[in-house]
Amino acid sequence: MDWIIDATRKEILKHPARFKILSCGRRWGKSMVSLLFLLHKPFKPNERRWIVFPTYRQAKMVSWSILKSVFAQKNVSINETELSITLDNGAKIELKGADRGEDSLRGVSVNMVVMDEYAFMKENVWGGSHTTNFSRNTKEQHYLLVHQVD
Repeated sequence: MDWIIDATRKEILKHPARFKILSCGRRWGKSMVSLLFLLHKPFKPNERRWIVFPTYRQAKMVSWSILKSVFAQKNVSINETELSITLDNGAKIELKGADRGEDSLRGVSVNMVVMDEYAFMKENVWGGSHTTNFSRNTKEQHYLLVHQVD
């Protein structure tokens, strides 16, 4: 798959900040930048990268077919049920939905996380008294929070 990345998106991807926030209009390419964010760095053995959408269904509709096409005919294991792709070194990319509750996102060490349409997720998905691992981060973790402005 050939992806053309303009200067603005390259700057976003290359910027050294561990926490990045995109607030963009419709049709700007937020979902594509989200995928590029997860894919632009080499995969370390057994690491995990997630895209979290407000709903599991939205994750499947927006990003699953694109992600599968990126890895088509590569030495990977594609799990349609879990919306995950496992590379030959054990690294894993997973699509998640925040609608199943923050407990379904708890307890897993994740290296890179995209929160797509974050404004439509419950507060506890990121912060609050019963928070996920996302807010208890290490220097190895990187985050991209994406939101659409009208």
